[in-house]
Amino acid sequence: MRARSATIFDKKGAETGIVTLIQDVTYEREMDRIKSEFIATAAHELRTPLTSIQGFSELLLTRDDFSDEDKKKFLKYINTQSVGLAGIINDLLDLSRIEAGAGLSLNRTECKAGDAIREIVQYFQETYPSFQFELSLPGKPVDLFVDKEKILQVIQNLLSNAVKFSPEGDKIRIAGEMVKGSYQVSVQDQGLGMTPEQVEKIFDRFYRADMSSTALEGTGLGMSIVKHIIEAHDGKIWVESEAGKGTTVSFTIPLSEQHRT
Repeated sequence: MRARSATIFDKKGAETGIVTLIQDVTYEREMDRIKSEFIATAAHELRTPLTSIQGFSELLLTRDDFSDEDKKKFLKYINTQSVGLAGIINDLLDLSRIEAGAGLSLNRTECKAGDAIREIVQYFQETYPSFQFELSLPGKPVDLFVDKEKILQVIQNLLSNAVKFSPEGDKIRIAGEMVKGSYQVSVQDQGLGMTPEQVEKIFDRFYRADMSSTALEGTGLGMSIVKHIIEAHDGKIWVESEAGKGTTVSFTIPLSEQHRT
């Protein structure tokens, strides 16, 4: 609680009393705390890939005794860190547009849902070979009128979380199906799971399930932006989870008119 007092004077300037205004500032203080933690986290998340990029690029520039295999390995690591860095910056830009009330601009085109999902799943299969990615899609191709890059961003975020919070070698299931005039995508893992309280806050800006110093990487923006992307497509997204038993995140996108029947 925050209290402010002021003296009351009558018309002749004599003191006649005191008025005190008491205000509940719990929400403001909590938001200040969360934003402070976010700034510290974002700075760390930006510094980590930058440090790696700088270090490996300096090695390549200052030494010429590396084998072609080593050079390729270093360049691949630089590229991976650059992609991660671009992702963080894109999240910050998306957040800035959302906070300004501008929303997310969508470049909608017709695309086949199965092809988009296969594209991102193949990337994860190559990047995380220790995990088992099980894909289940309808036999008949389904067209969606969406911003393909934004939808790929959504699926990539969900798969990244599934990998991040699951033990090595676990199975991650990705399913697509037509449900009541919409195309539904689900990403299911068997990892850490969440408590009901964590599920309730999962779409909040800056929220991370674990804010400790040993927490896994992340800015706490991903799921909030994912929700905005899905809602901008007139879709819905929800989470089902149980601590210690894994998490399933599902979202729906309305089908193109020719696929509604």
